[in-house]
Amino acid sequence: MTPEERQEIIDTEHLRLLSLFHYISGALTIAFSCFFIIHLLFMLGMSFAIPAGKHGAEAFPFAIFAGVFGLIILMGIALGILEIFSGRSIARRQARTISMVIAAPGVLMMPFGTILSVMTWIVLSRNSVRAQYNE
Repeated sequence: MTPEERQEIIDTEHLRLLSLFHYISGALTIAFSCFFIIHLLFMLGMSFAIPAGKHGAEAFPFAIFAGVFGLIILMGIALGILEIFSGRSIARRQARTISMVIAAPGVLMMPFGTILSVMTWIVLSRNSVRAQYNE
């Protein structure tokens, strides 16, 4: 077995594992984001349940928090979908640069997201992997 064949086998296995871990990370991100739906519903309920005084100022903070939780949910679901898309792209050997960009927000999800993002950058930066994407 030549060193090039050996490296191709290693790269193929690393890409397969990266793809799998991106699927898992995306699914977990979506599931974790959905936990905030309970908080959103509670804040919406509080904002509608409090009777409005002068100008409705008492319910305003609850409406603000409901908006924040809504944004957290939407951003989490969007990030999860992008991670799943990145895993699919890695499996198909397409959109290498997009996969590297999608890995950037994962650095903030310590410790597993950080490890996955760094490994994604390391593997996708190899010249032998770039050759697989160019074919």
